[in-house]
Amino acid sequence: MHDINDALDEIRATTTKYYYNSNYNNNNYYYYYYYALDELRAVIPYAHGPSVRKLSKIATLLLAKNYILMQVSRPLHTLRSRREPNKF
Repeated sequence: MHDINDALDEIRATTTKYYYNSNYNNNNYYYYYYYALDELRAVIPYAHGPSVRKLSKIATLLLAKNYILMQVSRPLHTLRSRREPNKF
């Protein structure tokens, strides 16, 4: 009977350790995820201030995507206009 109790104690300890590690990893994931979103919100252009609500996750990602596409297309448009002379 003593061996069974020892085995059960070992199983409980292993299970507790597993759940502790799982929670720790999950909390770290969310911490860095929200930290990255806050950093992204800080660099994309939108209205900042105390009266402006914080962008949602999806709004932040969509605004960042559109901002990146706009920044990429601007130099391409400039290069195209340099190659083609004005046709008036």
